[in-house]
Amino acid sequence: MIEIDGSSHLEREQQEYDQSRTEYLEALEYKVIRFTNDDVRYNIHAVVTAWMQEIESRINKDDTPHPNLLP
Repeated sequence: MIEIDGSSHLEREQQEYDQSRTEYLEALEYKVIRFTNDDVRYNIHAVVTAWMQEIESRINKDDTPHPNLLP
């Protein structure tokens, strides 16, 4: 799961919420990757590189769990 966060995510309360949400999603076997708006706006190459590295690492793992997307 890719999240793109604005400046409100720099506030302590929002960071605590984000951490809690990330832990919940990871317990469901999702991987959360976060970038800032500025990362996407001004350094898209690094963002795409990070996405590709994550995808490649998951492809190369035989034991990667896949969440059941069907009800």
